[in-house]
Amino acid sequence: MDEMAKIKLDEAKTDEIPVTALPNYSRHEAIEERLLILAIKLIDVETDFNGYDECLSQRGRQIIAHLKKSRVDKTTDSELPSDLNDLVNKLSIIADNEENSTEEIIKEINTCIKELKMLAIKSKLGELASTIKTAEADGDEDKMAKLLEEFNRYSLNLDNLNKSGKGDKK
Repeated sequence: MDEMAKIKLDEAKTDEIPVTALPNYSRHEAIEERLLILAIKLIDVETDFNGYDECLSQRGRQIIAHLKKSRVDKTTDSELPSDLNDLVNKLSIIADNEENSTEEIIKEINTCIKELKMLAIKSKLGELASTIKTAEADGDEDKMAKLLEEFNRYSLNLDNLNKSGKGDKK
């Protein structure tokens, strides 16, 4: 024990270690990026990319359209803006370094699409809740009834999406 006391430990120099900040992504952006990586992995597989467009951002829709076109034309010429082309290149590198079976990729794509749909519905429910509160404060009963009906419809869709995934997990 005495020997241990004699050893002087240098103070940890954590301030000299460069810390790379992680990108500040929203959950939607992170899931969308994962979906795009998976779509890039399936570029050579005959798939129609159905279900993607409705839950993607404009950026994601542009990339999917580019992937569809490049699969059909068998070209790598990019009509994408340079920032999106850089993103596709980055995502392609990530995709190339992953080894998944086509079945695994398709299953994960379906999970990503489901998650993106759920996020969109939750966002819409939040907007509706706020609008309902405003209509209630204004005393507009007709508007409130219509908004509540729409809120219930979205809630039912969210519930159905949640139930559809219960059987997938083991």
